[in-house]
Amino acid sequence: MSMKVLNEVRDELVRLNVVRGETEFCVGWLGRGIGYMRTLRFVDQGPSAEVLAILTSKLGHYAERLRAAGDGRGELANRFAVLHQRCHLALEAHARRCWASEERMGYGN
Repeated sequence: MSMKVLNEVRDELVRLNVVRGETEFCVGWLGRGIGYMRTLRFVDQGPSAEVLAILTSKLGHYAERLRAAGDGRGELANRFAVLHQRCHLALEAHARRCWASEERMGYGN
C-alpha cells in the first residue's frame, strides 16, 4: 500500500510539473538517494515510516504555503492537501501494522 502511495504522489507531482521524475522526487521530496524507489522495487519492500512522515509533512507544509499565498494557487494547494491526506493514511496504516501485531499487543504469549 505504501509503495502505491509513493508512486501516486510521484506521478501527480510530475503531472503538476513540480518534479521532473523519480530521481528528483526521491532526493527532493523523500530526502533519500536517487535510487531509493528503484531499490524498494528491487527488494520488494515498502518505504520506511520516516520517508512517509517526511513526505506527509512536506506536502502539508506546501499545501498551507500555497493556500496562504492567495495568488491563484488554490487548486494546486488543494491537490497537495489531497496528497498529504493520502500519505497520512498510509503512514497511519504503516504504524498500525507495527504496533497492532499479536506479539506487540501481548497476544502471542
